[in-house]
Amino acid sequence: MKKLALNNVPDILTELSQTIRNWQPDRQAVERLEYEITPIDPLIWLSHLRHGQKVYWSDRERFTEVAGMGSIIVFQGRDNQQFRADMQRMESLLRSNDRVKFFGGMRFSNQKNSDPTWHAFPHYHFHLPAFEIVRENDRYVFACNLYRAPNQDLSSIRNHYLQFLRNLFPGNGRARPPLKRLGRKDNPQRLQWHEMVRTALHSLDGNPLEKVVLARKSELTFNHELKAEELLKQLRASNPNSFLFLFRPDAQNVFFGSTPERLYRRSGRQLQTEAVAGTRRRGRTAQEDQQLKNDLLHCEKDLREHAYVVRSIERVLRRHSRELQKEAQIGILENARVQHLLLRFNARLKDEVGDTEILRDLHPTPAVGGVPREQAIERILQLEKFDRGWYAGPVGWIGQKGAEFAVGIRSALLQGRTIHLFAGAGIVQGSDPELEWRELENKIANFLKILDVQ
Repeated sequence: MKKLALNNVPDILTELSQTIRNWQPDRQAVERLEYEITPIDPLIWLSHLRHGQKVYWSDRERFTEVAGMGSIIVFQGRDNQQFRADMQRMESLLRSNDRVKFFGGMRFSNQKNSDPTWHAFPHYHFHLPAFEIVRENDRYVFACNLYRAPNQDLSSIRNHYLQFLRNLFPGNGRARPPLKRLGRKDNPQRLQWHEMVRTALHSLDGNPLEKVVLARKSELTFNHELKAEELLKQLRASNPNSFLFLFRPDAQNVFFGSTPERLYRRSGRQLQTEAVAGTRRRGRTAQEDQQLKNDLLHCEKDLREHAYVVRSIERVLRRHSRELQKEAQIGILENARVQHLLLRFNARLKDEVGDTEILRDLHPTPAVGGVPREQAIERILQLEKFDRGWYAGPVGWIGQKGAEFAVGIRSALLQGRTIHLFAGAGIVQGSDPELEWRELENKIANFLKILDVQ
């Protein structure tokens, strides 16, 4: 691997331009060029790029960050019919290079997308970026992924890459006027939420519905366009112990967020996942924070809600694993504004089980759907008057040696001057509509703070 100083941009561009002009792919495989570089913030680099297609991912421990630009291979579909075939094609390409990762996500449910708000986000979408900046701990790499599909004209592909190169390291953008909120619309509004929760409670009789997770969309409009990378940078600073993600398929649509919840992490045949449920706000003092933790750990309603998630995950893992371990005691997952009950699982997958089966069977957990799954989703579709789209769906990456997915909660859809904020609450017997409304407010509090609209 060559080491190039990032402050000497011409060296990188000259090296890549020459390599691309001389590139002679001889088989259907992904080639990856990597250059070790001096440190740069991947998210700041991404924010300066003018190109429409962008992706960003950071694991919860902040060990790895990836910022990507452009798409050279895309797998996407509007329903489940193509998903398995596309996953097999993706896995075939991944076998050619163990440094390559496809980034993407999926809708919360299989419901057909008829809401134009989510037109840029199909049922599933995974893509390989053309260029990436990767930070792994304190090591920084600039990467170029090269690929030629069968029957593609080599000359046009080279020109496509060379066009990308011209926009890799632009200057800073112009300063914008102060942000001013023009309006907010909640769907549902407060009284409608109370009615929706009461309706849900009437159907929670255990025959068979025991829990349903209801969500709200808050639409905020501002005086000028927002920049998702700048908002995510503030979320990164204010919300530790969370996954960070950003998917921008075009210049006008961005889905991004800062989620505490891991769906799963796979390393070879080893899989880690966790049951997360129940919520309390963080205390204003250390003493109050501890009191809230104790209340959460001993609340019958929250423990019951968490037990649904534990049982659901355990059933899936026992079906797909050779070995399974889970923690003996429930702990607490802390975030900046809220905290949750947490129990971790470790499993060794059966040889025939891959990411297709895990994504299909783990998602949605009762933490974002309900119990039983099918009946809860049906109830959600009946009661909610908006399309969740990718909200609460799996977001993450798949590689040759592993995969990692988070649950796309604490998330937002940004479209120009309008941002849609999403939050949900688990409804079980004993839920109070007003307390659940306050929980929704706590869950979007980080966004409201960085938008300065509290």
